[in-house]
Amino acid sequence: MQYTKALALAILMAWAVNDAQAQHNKTSKTIKMETGTTAQNKARIRSLYEDIINHRRLEKLTEVIAPAFEGAGAKGPQGFRNTVTDLVTAFPDIKFKVEDIIAEGDKVVARWSWTGTHSAPFRGYPASHRQIHNEALVMYQIKDGKIIHSWLQSDRLGALQQMGVTLQAPEK
Repeated sequence: MQYTKALALAILMAWAVNDAQAQHNKTSKTIKMETGTTAQNKARIRSLYEDIINHRRLEKLTEVIAPAFEGAGAKGPQGFRNTVTDLVTAFPDIKFKVEDIIAEGDKVVARWSWTGTHSAPFRGYPASHRQIHNEALVMYQIKDGKIIHSWLQSDRLGALQQMGVTLQAPEK
């Protein structure tokens, strides 16, 4: 009888271990799948800066920007392209550097910097012919392999100061 109880207990323990192992395998597969998608999303964002913007291949924006894209006042691939075109026109030698990139789920956060010479008017400010350096954090949301939204926090004041723009306090 003692032997039967021990055998039954061993069988139950084996089932429990087997179930735990099956659950672990299922979880591991899910994590691997998310990691693969996360890695792809990070690569997409890095490519946006390093392959498309830095090499002025703006015709490729439709490959990464969704028709329903919204962000920083721009809508769709053409709105995104217009924003980039304004920047590249004012700073023709602009070069982006992706400093850090972090992703989770459908969101990718990039910390980037760019340097360029302010050679043409930008947002109503005349060319200063100065070397400008800017840094920003931007969060992208990706759906079906394309960017559908972005949120940008850039050091705009720092860039304006480097351009020689003086901001006046309002008169009282």
